[in-house]
Amino acid sequence: MPARQPIRLMLPLVVPLWVCLGIATAVSPAAENPPPEGFVALFDGVSFAGWKYPPSFAGHWVVRDGVIACDGKVEAKRGQDRNLWTEKEYGDFVLLADWRLPARPERKPMNVFSPDGLIVRDEKGQAKKHDMPFAGDSGIYLRGNGRSQVNIWSQPMGSGDINDYHKDLKLPPEIRRACVPSKNADKPFGQWNRFVITMIKDRVTLVLNGETVIDKAQLPDVPPRGALALQNHGDPVEFRNLFLKDLSQHHSGGIPRSGDSDAANGSEIGSKKLR
Repeated sequence: MPARQPIRLMLPLVVPLWVCLGIATAVSPAAENPPPEGFVALFDGVSFAGWKYPPSFAGHWVVRDGVIACDGKVEAKRGQDRNLWTEKEYGDFVLLADWRLPARPERKPMNVFSPDGLIVRDEKGQAKKHDMPFAGDSGIYLRGNGRSQVNIWSQPMGSGDINDYHKDLKLPPEIRRACVPSKNADKPFGQWNRFVITMIKDRVTLVLNGETVIDKAQLPDVPPRGALALQNHGDPVEFRNLFLKDLSQHHSGGIPRSGDSDAANGSEIGSKKLR
């Protein structure tokens, strides 16, 4: 009697539904959130490709869920940089950047500023302070240097000021005043904000959450080109949706007029929901 052959059941290949969905939807945050027309992504949503990232940044500057997050605790020796710089340099551009200060605000004494941006001092020359909620401080460096920094902070004047310029006593009052935000357009602490920064020649326009807060402010002696940087000021900060439109080939003349589309459409771009 021939030996009985084992019965083999041909079971269908079953692949869990979540695996199928994962294969179908495994795309990068950048692919799900493409740049606006004419812009390129500076951040791919998953890595620090295109950014200078020394070993000391590991664990402090991190990427999670399509966001660049900094805990403010990068340890750097004297002369070393704690800020996150792009590898490329830029001249004239429009930069779109979302940011937020995620820390719980605490009351802290901070400087008082005059309407034209100077630190107010008492009769002894000491800086006057006011007690206010403080959730952190950061910024975005333009053209490769910290002096041309668009500020992110907790001051009543709001974010977007060009701090080193409006505090400079050597500059005329009209230049200093133009570097102070015309209004506080920040959202409540912990919420996402959007900058649209237009840099043409030595003039900068800044739209914050759809409101123009800096309008063609002049930045004397700003370099013609330079890298961009996300500032580590020692406080937690987060960035996402970093998109840039290069204008270097489009503006060979003077400063933009008030109707110039590259400067004027900042409020339109700033109000567009990307995600």
